[in-house]
Amino acid sequence: MSPKHYYTLMTSLPYLPPMEKARALPISWIQLQKRRTLLDEEDSLMVDALQRLLAWYYHPSTERSIQIIGRYESFIAQTEQHPKIQDIVTDIFKQRTIIAAFRMKYAGLHFSDTQKMWGLQEDKLMIERFWDDEDFKLSYKYPWVKALKRFFIEDNPKGLIAFLMQFIWEKADGLKQEHPFSLDAYVAYLIQWSTLEKWLTFESQKATEHFDHLLTEACYAYK
Repeated sequence: MSPKHYYTLMTSLPYLPPMEKARALPISWIQLQKRRTLLDEEDSLMVDALQRLLAWYYHPSTERSIQIIGRYESFIAQTEQHPKIQDIVTDIFKQRTIIAAFRMKYAGLHFSDTQKMWGLQEDKLMIERFWDDEDFKLSYKYPWVKALKRFFIEDNPKGLIAFLMQFIWEKADGLKQEHPFSLDAYVAYLIQWSTLEKWLTFESQKATEHFDHLLTEACYAYK
C-alpha cells in the first residue's frame, strides 16, 4: 500500500490514551475494522493473522499448543519484511513461555512432570537446563524476568497482568513513533487497542480470574 494510503489510515484513527488514564475506548471494534478497507490484500491477510494471535492472548482458549505455536510460526513467516512487528509478537510468546515455567515451579511441579509442549523451543531448553536457578538464568537476557518472578512470590495477579500489558503497550508505542505512517504503525495501534480493551474490563476479582485462567492455560493447555 502506498505511503499516502497509510497516512490517510493513521490520521483517521483517534488517539489512544495511556492505560492508566483511559476511561473508555475512543473507537469501537466495528469502526476499527472498517478502516481496514484501506489495506491491500496482502497486508489485510497479515492483520487477520495478527488478530487471531491477539484473540488467543487476550481471551485465552483451550487450543492445543501445537495449534498456538503453529499460528505463531505462520505469522513470523508471513511478516519477514516487518521485523519490528515480529519482535512484539515474539515478546508475547516469550513471556507466555516463562510464565508457564514459573507457574509450574511455584505449583511444586517439575518440567519433567509433563511431556506437553509448553513454550517456545529456545527458551524452553534454557529453562529446562537451569530449572533449579531462581530465574532460569534468563534475567540477563530478559531483564523483565525478575519482575515476573516478584509477582509470583508476592502472589500479585493484578500486578502481573498490568505489567505484561504495559510492557507490550510500550513496545507498540515505540513502533508507532518510529514509523508513524506505515503498516507497522497500524499493527501497533491494533495491539494497543486490544490491550486497552482488556484493561478496561478489569476489576480486582476479574483480574484474578483472568490471571488464574491465563496461568492454568499456560501450564496445562500445552498438550
